[in-house]
Amino acid sequence: MDTDWASYRFVTDPGIAAEAIERRRGRPPAPHELAALRARFLALLAEESYAEVPGAAALLRALRGRRDIALAIATGAWRQSALLKLARARVPVDGLPMATADDAVSREEILRIAARRAGGPFDRTTSVGDAVWDVAAARVLGARFVGISCDNDPGKLAAAGATRILPDLRDMDRFLEAAGVAM
Repeated sequence: MDTDWASYRFVTDPGIAAEAIERRRGRPPAPHELAALRARFLALLAEESYAEVPGAAALLRALRGRRDIALAIATGAWRQSALLKLARARVPVDGLPMATADDAVSREEILRIAARRAGGPFDRTTSVGDAVWDVAAARVLGARFVGISCDNDPGKLAAAGATRILPDLRDMDRFLEAAGVAM
């Protein structure tokens, strides 16, 4: 399987799964093939440990208390895999609106759904992500983007067009400034 995720049309769990099968087999996957791949993927994820992006849990707890901010989780992961990773990383997302790759195959549509579930549309939206495809999705939607480079080369985010890049989420004031939110 090609692990150059940016080479896939849809950089989401189902998008990559379907395209990987099609590349290998020369045809679209049958539903039972996608189901088997998903089950195996989830089993493999369950064997791993996951670490929080430094500061993510504290930031979410702090932002939940603000009336001027609506939060939502938007992820290209299947809901079950996203919840597993977040729980293992001890990131508190209970009760937050969430859109996942179970809702749509494109990241742009996942972001739209997350915004609607958070009570949007909004005058201004900020997307937070760590990959070049996150930058691209935010650009398509006209959203402000804050890149988090803790596991990645910040130069890649910058080359993709990100102008606000933080090493992690530990400095809340710096994050709020990058996100364009009043402190």
